[in-house]
Amino acid sequence: MKKKSVKQSDFLKNYLQQHDMVYELMPTEWLSGIPMANGEIGIMLWGENNRIHLTLDKNDVWEIREIIPDYSEFNYQNLKNLLLNKEFGKAKQIFESKVAQRNNKKVHPTRLPLPRVEIEFPSNIKEFDSRLDLFSAICNGRIKLKNFQIPLHFRCYVHSQTNLVIFRFNIRHCEGIDTEKISNLIQNIKLSTSIEHLKAKGNALHPNQLSAYKTLKSWGYKDPVSYKDAWNEIDFHWQEIPEYGGYLIGRKMIADHSAESHSIIILISLEGGTDETYKDKIVDLKTFWEEKIVNQLKCEDTSQLVKEHKEFWNDYWSKSFVSIPDSKLENLFYLELYKLGSSSRKGKLPCSLQGLWTKDGTMPPWSGDYHLDMNIQETYWPTYPTNHLDVAEPLNRFLLGNKKRFEENCQNFFGFKGVHSGCAIGRNGERVFGYYTAEYWPGNIVWAVHNLWLYWRFTWDKRFLKRRLLPYLEDCFSTYSHLLEEDENGYLCLPISYSPEYYENQPKSWGKNATGEIGLIRFLIHALKEAYAILQIDNDREEYFEKLLYELDYPADLSGFQIYEGEQLNFSHRHFSHLMPIHPLGLVTRDGDRDDQYLIESSLKKIREMGTGNWTGWSWPWMSLIASRAGNGEMAWKMLQDYFCFITPNSFHINGDPRKFGLSHFTYNPMTLEAGFCSIAAVSEMLIQSWNGIIRIFPTIPEFWKDAYFQSLRTERAFLIDALLLNRKILFVKIKSLAGNECIIENSFGFKTKLFDQKFSEMKTFKQTEMLKFNTVKGETYFIARSLMSLQDSKHLKDKVHIEKLDSKSNWFGKKRFPSF
Repeated sequence: MKKKSVKQSDFLKNYLQQHDMVYELMPTEWLSGIPMANGEIGIMLWGENNRIHLTLDKNDVWEIREIIPDYSEFNYQNLKNLLLNKEFGKAKQIFESKVAQRNNKKVHPTRLPLPRVEIEFPSNIKEFDSRLDLFSAICNGRIKLKNFQIPLHFRCYVHSQTNLVIFRFNIRHCEGIDTEKISNLIQNIKLSTSIEHLKAKGNALHPNQLSAYKTLKSWGYKDPVSYKDAWNEIDFHWQEIPEYGGYLIGRKMIADHSAESHSIIILISLEGGTDETYKDKIVDLKTFWEEKIVNQLKCEDTSQLVKEHKEFWNDYWSKSFVSIPDSKLENLFYLELYKLGSSSRKGKLPCSLQGLWTKDGTMPPWSGDYHLDMNIQETYWPTYPTNHLDVAEPLNRFLLGNKKRFEENCQNFFGFKGVHSGCAIGRNGERVFGYYTAEYWPGNIVWAVHNLWLYWRFTWDKRFLKRRLLPYLEDCFSTYSHLLEEDENGYLCLPISYSPEYYENQPKSWGKNATGEIGLIRFLIHALKEAYAILQIDNDREEYFEKLLYELDYPADLSGFQIYEGEQLNFSHRHFSHLMPIHPLGLVTRDGDRDDQYLIESSLKKIREMGTGNWTGWSWPWMSLIASRAGNGEMAWKMLQDYFCFITPNSFHINGDPRKFGLSHFTYNPMTLEAGFCSIAAVSEMLIQSWNGIIRIFPTIPEFWKDAYFQSLRTERAFLIDALLLNRKILFVKIKSLAGNECIIENSFGFKTKLFDQKFSEMKTFKQTEMLKFNTVKGETYFIARSLMSLQDSKHLKDKVHIEKLDSKSNWFGKKRFPSF
């Protein structure tokens, strides 16, 4: 792992302290708990009365048995005929009712809720305070028990490199306190693994459905088995998952005494999972997992564990840096980055709807799966500009690894070569059937592949483009090109088309040429043309591409983009698929012609007219991104401020508005992670943009932000950028070229500027209105400033990267005596 200077590491550690999650009270609900994870296992720390709960999670513990449709009737031709004949009821019966799970009555792919590890004290907890240190991902705290004078100091973390939870209590000796009393307390602290919470009814979406325990029993699950190891040191909890695997929890408690203090070390390890390859191997796998846990729990040198743990997080925080004058928004930015780094790691599964914090005690909302009609895209958008490409790797591997299954889906359902994923899928691409409209949508996989396209644009990895991405783009294009038919005017069209979540699964959800789908087809054409040109591959479809670009225009009228042909946005709607040509596809831009600019402005005007009543939490950060692409910094900022109405004190996005701020009609509170991660992307978009290969510095910050600074934000065409803004003037820009591409920067300096190389030799002078365009060498660094003297001054100023905040408050998140927002 690459080592950073001590000076930089110390600075980041000190800077991030203002954003640590601080608890003044014990979180007494799972939803307000302290989240920790390492990309494979996670815990939520919370408690009540005399107990601390550690709700466990593991990202490869799934139910993966799936419902296989009868493709003799479950096929595209049948669906199209029924829809064109307006037999919507029959279509819904075949393509939804027969295959979709309702209230978990049918076995289907889903994340599984796991046990808690319970720490029970001999008396109630009367005081609790803690601090989740973001820089080290370690929670330090203090507990005071009723009838016991001395506080118990604790440290808890999920080890960044092994599947190990370390929880250490320390009781310091005090004058006048009988050490025997301390010993008695320690002896009466009990540790257990419990599933009692799984026996409660319902979840946030369906409060009256069967308990998780009864649901799983009805699916053929046996009760878990508890046992000890041969040395009577480790307590095991084994849960078999029918046919395809299981999970094993191991825990032990160690007493460690010294002249100064008494300590208790609790070690918890979690192994196992489910996979198609595990079938008929469960007994052998259980033995393997048991041996692995035994070896992991042998490690009792907690100082060495801490050192290893911190290595990952030191490197993680060094990737990029942001300082803005909005303390609350900056706090959210860094806390979401912490959760993103906790939820997605190279070599692991990608982050699902709830990541590594599957809902305590119930079956997870929306099966806790992978949704490809917005959620997984929002989750991974921030990985590219914040320079966390390792975090994006699980999504790349997931999409590439499941391509063969998506090809089979396409052949089975459509009857031709292409790719088709469905909307909701499991860990191996298994279908989780829901609304037949969303499950049909061919755009699901195309939109997910757009994230692979962003990965290419931000890395400029030509090998990835040729070997991985280009075949996927061609198969996506194959799918849509087969679906195009001539209309009554002889123009190619999509005769049945869908815009995600518009009218849910009702007849009016179907139309012709949905704007989002037209945008995806046009994206595929532009992407393929670019790929062929860069890789010097002959494009024998150029004439066909041009025909499609001419005939497949966006449905639009004076109110802006339509949902589909002839259907305006007629009510407040949470999903902005009709605005996808603006963001994320970047096909219609503010740099375009008057028609493009009118489309953008009129579409946003229509959004404002319809209001936010039917939006859910994730709508706000996405709309912030759209507003930024439109050049509206004030709207981009305001969308993020409104987003705070949809998150809990520990920053979890809960979709609805249960506190009833009046922004949305939805008042439920199911937690999903994508919106918080999308807010990182939205902040980044205000600071830097690079669509169409042009870098824009501080393009859409609100006018009341006079100062801002960032380091190592990544752009398309593979540049790392630093920039400093003081008093609304850009003082300098630093550019590191990672691929040797030509660099083009929009000139927003407001004065004549000079280009310097990494030895500070002047290379070029730019006029005040001139586009900043220059060739680069891979690995070289360049600077842009007014003069060499101003650059040297800026170099001095950039060491003072702590931008003064408009609000002096810090540590906004955590459970407070009085809410922060």
